[in-house]
Amino acid sequence: MDHVDDLRGKTTFRELFYLISNVEFMLANEGAIASAFNTMSYVVFAGFISANVCEKSPCWLLKDCGI
Repeated sequence: MDHVDDLRGKTTFRELFYLISNVEFMLANEGAIASAFNTMSYVVFAGFISANVCEKSPCWLLKDCGI
């Protein structure tokens, strides 16, 4: 793809933070780092997390379930 660099596994955290602070746009599965540098980002989130919050997770409730 044109104008896309895939640097997965090729950078240190320091290099990653430098890159994020200097890009115009970032596509990722987590956006906190982009927010820290005020970088525009699009976060892809499938709705599943690696650790379940409770035994009924993911339940897809839009309001708090009380657990």
